[in-house]
Amino acid sequence: MKVLMYTVVAVLVTASHVTADVRLTELDDRIRVEIDGRLFTEWRHKEWLGPYFYPVIGPNGETITRHYPMKDGVAHEAQDHPHHRSLRFAHSDVNGLNFWYWRPGRERELSNAEIRLEKVEKLTSGSVGELVLWNRWLDGDKLVLRLRMHARFIPLERRQVLLDYDVKLFAGDEPVRFGDTKDGGMYVRVAGTMKVQAHRQAGSKEFKGTILNSRGHRNADAWGKRAEWVDYYGPDASGRTVGIAMFDHPDNLRFPVHWHARTYGLLAANRFGADHFDPHLQKPPGTSCRPYGDGCPACKSQGGAYTIPAGHNLELRHRFYFHHGDTQAARVAEHYRAYAQALAAQGEFAGEVTANSVLLQTRLTATAGLDVNGDVPGASGVACFEYAASPDFKSAKRTDWTNARADRDFIVRHKLTGLKPDTIYFYRALIGGNRKMFRNGPVRQFRTHPGAQANREVSFCIGSCMIYERFMDGTSANKLPLATTHEDRRLGYPSFAAMTKLKPDFFVGTGDIVYYDWPRTKEHPAATTLPELRKKWHEQFRFPRLVEFFGRTPAYWSKDDHDFRYDDADHTGPKLPAAQTGIDLFREQLPIVPAGDAEAPTYRTHRVSKHLQVWLTEGRDHRSPNKMPDGPGKSLWGRTQREWLQRTLKASDATWKILISPTPMVGPDGKHKKDSHANLGGFQHEANEFFAWLKRNEIKGFFTVCGDRHWQFHSIHPSGVEEFGCGALNDENAILGHAPGDPRSTDPAGLIKQPFKYAEPTGGFLHVLSRESGTLRIEFRDDQGKVLHAVEK
Repeated sequence: MKVLMYTVVAVLVTASHVTADVRLTELDDRIRVEIDGRLFTEWRHKEWLGPYFYPVIGPNGETITRHYPMKDGVAHEAQDHPHHRSLRFAHSDVNGLNFWYWRPGRERELSNAEIRLEKVEKLTSGSVGELVLWNRWLDGDKLVLRLRMHARFIPLERRQVLLDYDVKLFAGDEPVRFGDTKDGGMYVRVAGTMKVQAHRQAGSKEFKGTILNSRGHRNADAWGKRAEWVDYYGPDASGRTVGIAMFDHPDNLRFPVHWHARTYGLLAANRFGADHFDPHLQKPPGTSCRPYGDGCPACKSQGGAYTIPAGHNLELRHRFYFHHGDTQAARVAEHYRAYAQALAAQGEFAGEVTANSVLLQTRLTATAGLDVNGDVPGASGVACFEYAASPDFKSAKRTDWTNARADRDFIVRHKLTGLKPDTIYFYRALIGGNRKMFRNGPVRQFRTHPGAQANREVSFCIGSCMIYERFMDGTSANKLPLATTHEDRRLGYPSFAAMTKLKPDFFVGTGDIVYYDWPRTKEHPAATTLPELRKKWHEQFRFPRLVEFFGRTPAYWSKDDHDFRYDDADHTGPKLPAAQTGIDLFREQLPIVPAGDAEAPTYRTHRVSKHLQVWLTEGRDHRSPNKMPDGPGKSLWGRTQREWLQRTLKASDATWKILISPTPMVGPDGKHKKDSHANLGGFQHEANEFFAWLKRNEIKGFFTVCGDRHWQFHSIHPSGVEEFGCGALNDENAILGHAPGDPRSTDPAGLIKQPFKYAEPTGGFLHVLSRESGTLRIEFRDDQGKVLHAVEK
């Protein structure tokens, strides 16, 4: 109830609520709703087998829902779909019964389905009208389900109205199954003058409306698309533009919903018809499309079906906004934000976890997914984090509220300190329009490290190289058949589903998390401007699999060339993006330093446990120009970072010291590159000097892990230093790579030993297990989680 109250308050403050007299009157066959003495609508529950609101009077005093079949012969109305009665909630397959369609005059020929009023629980008049009633969905006299409807009528300025239409569906002693079909959900049939398909009558004016959703899809393109809201606007009978916008609440099942938005005048929010709206499951010509239809792959799949278990319920919340003007003039998006409070399409992140601290991050968004431009636009508002050591949030603490600002890409980040070592913490983002009107985000979690004096088993995953465009378009860097499915492209990289099953303590992203310079075609040029660069991060991290994984797995991040500037980039040259832009944007987008901190170095080390310490190096910020001749004066790390690395390695007493580098130090790599420690003419001198230093100082238990190279390998340098390459996270970005002795490589003489290189390209990751006994296991896994090779230490 508290959430509902917050919602109403938000409406009163932000949506120009006006003082008006909303009067509800119960009659024998209907409930009449009047605003300031004028009819707004009626709830009609006896004249048909299903109840509905009719008519709905718009802000100009004209009816803005279709009259037919309640009234025949109305100008500009097509007499189709007689079951589309104004505004109601229904579904065409509920335990095989059709509560959506009854044939006029022959209603009982198809089924015994009927919806009857059980009781009116609440009827309240005042500045906001409320109606709470119960309906029984019946198969003859047998109860199928009970529905509790809670409607609120909120008058706005200039006779505009908000209608909150919330339903709660209760299963009795038997489960209730909603089948996958396009005909169902919360719907409205707009007036004939407002529909997109203009309707002509002799001697009459032609009218034409518009459908526009929150993602920017218009008219027929909006059909079947997921969206937070849809606005259907056009002229009423007076010729003045009005609209009906329908909002889907973020707490609803399968938010954001698919929209059965038809140019002939229907607008329905249907969360049970998923496969019918999937372009990969369109029904072939000539097949029927009924519940349990014969031939329709969507009907056969039933992927959108949902069952309410016996004794349980499902609550769905919707809002209608009856307004003047088009979408922009009516400020529909602003009204939606007041209703939903805020969205966070990219989920939450925990970063840089230690034994007693962590960085938490979220980003406020206007949509729950990609808009028509392929971006996830940000939204202003406020956010803070609530956290506790128990999932019920007893004794929870909160961070300060922070404004989500455009200059920070609407990202909110907080550092938590004073945490207990080796403890699972639960947290959630509180997001909203302001500090008084907010909602709780999903519960996330992270685990603090045991620390240097404690010992437990710790596991973590390492991944790199995710080219979004190759993954989405199906273009491959190798010659193998593509394995990525449509479902993968909807949910995200399969590697993250595989890693989620492993439940690692943390994840390390070793650079090339996004590719600013891909694709680089005339039609799709590389990203160079700030909006284009930010879009790369938005599109990558909105995938459900990534949201789920990072919601339970803290992460560390390093950048490489593609998420810095472009391929093999250093600080030289005028080509955009500029080096400082790449440095600043990486700090902005990922939780590696506190918000706004431009000074803290992005090379760092973390003592995880008694046996394990990791180092993450910075390979772009401090490097010498790539074309500089290799020698003592050339450095990829810079003097300060190199001295820090040597000092902290000497000070560590961890059993295992793992240096995680964005680029390879051992390789072998391609001989023509000059970008890494492994490259001829690159930075080999620094690498060899460092390897010699390790030997002189007897640094034990040391090895490196690298990203950047798009293949998995285990190599051993002639000095004895071992390197493990994690490869590319997705199949499309994986290649076969180079082996020692390859004349095209940096090791044509075959001096490097290579115990493992995968036999064929595959996406995947490294999984490292540090045991209490002090032993270590390093696993090469493919993107399905299959172990390809393992090394025991």
